Amino acid sequence: MISDSAKLLTDYWNLGDGDMSPAIQRAILDAHPGQDIIVPYSKTPYPVASTFRFNGMNGVTLRGSGRQYYAPAFQWVGPVGGLMCEMNGAQYCTLENLKLDGGKTAAHLVRHWWDGTGQSSYSCVFTGLYLGDFTGVGLTVGDDNNLQTSEATLNGVSTNGGITGIALRGANTNNIHMVDTKLVQATGNALVICHADVLADNTLWLQNAVDLYIDGPERPCIFHKGDSEGSQKFLNIAAFGYNASISFIGVDLNAPSSTAPNVFAEDSSLANVVWQQCGFKYGAKVRMNGFSPMPTSSIKSIKQFQSCRVTDARMNSVALSQALSYPEIPLTDYHFTIQVDGGLLAA
Repeated sequence: MISDSAKLLTDYWNLGDGDMSPAIQRAILDAHPGQDIIVPYSKTPYPVASTFRFNGMNGVTLRGSGRQYYAPAFQWVGPVGGLMCEMNGAQYCTLENLKLDGGKTAAHLVRHWWDGTGQSSYSCVFTGLYLGDFTGVGLTVGDDNNLQTSEATLNGVSTNGGITGIALRGANTNNIHMVDTKLVQATGNALVICHADVLADNTLWLQNAVDLYIDGPERPCIFHKGDSEGSQKFLNIAAFGYNASISFIGVDLNAPSSTAPNVFAEDSSLANVVWQQCGFKYGAKVRMNGFSPMPTSSIKSIKQFQSCRVTDARMNSVALSQALSYPEIPLTDYHFTIQVDGGLLAA
């Protein structure tokens, strides 16, 4: 049963001829704040040939009917390199229970940002979304122009493929909350955080080239509970903002084999990275580049392991905090590796 505050997308089907984007766009523009647009389930995807936009909208929800695993799908049939959905200057808008399929040609599926005109982007929600078959980025929140796109919530967003699953960009892209996120088989950085800040609960990374890339966050980023399985590398850090820190709490890293890189950081400074109750299947390996010799402050920062563990039974079950209890690291080169197998190795 559809409530009086909702409308059916099927009411606008006459606007499209093998393309649902005119119907979606008209339904969005006709909606008033607090109104849901219901997308009925279909066994075949709805074709979308041009970008539909929530620009300047307030409180509008585009929601698929049915359960998450049987959510209706939009499939891109437009130009190569296209964008499916734009939310520029949108506030309190929601995408819910939908599958967005890039058709192996869309470069970008959802872009939530602000170009500086009209109202800023604020407090939008992305829940129960599956983003797949795109060539570039699944979901972007914010932009490198550093204009405000704040308070976004990502709840149950899954991405598969592309270069980057989710990108959070901009110094005013703040207070982002991610819950139950799944990032799979990204060929680049599965999750990108550039100057933004995030609280992420229960993140799953699977078989990515790099799970997480962080560049210049301005405020703390916290990752609480999560798993990395079969990815080539977990973390790359380019730089830190003045008040930034990164905390990993209850995150387990599992490389595909003991000979795989399982490098969890390549960075010029790890001074503000803390690991608590984390598990490292084949031991923790750190590589830090860019200094010769390595600054003492960066060396000491690698001690920021608290109650961590090695999870592979073939290795010594010794806490990282114990394995790394040393006064100094005798380095002859500024490239080095820390490996927890009961000892410390410098390379």
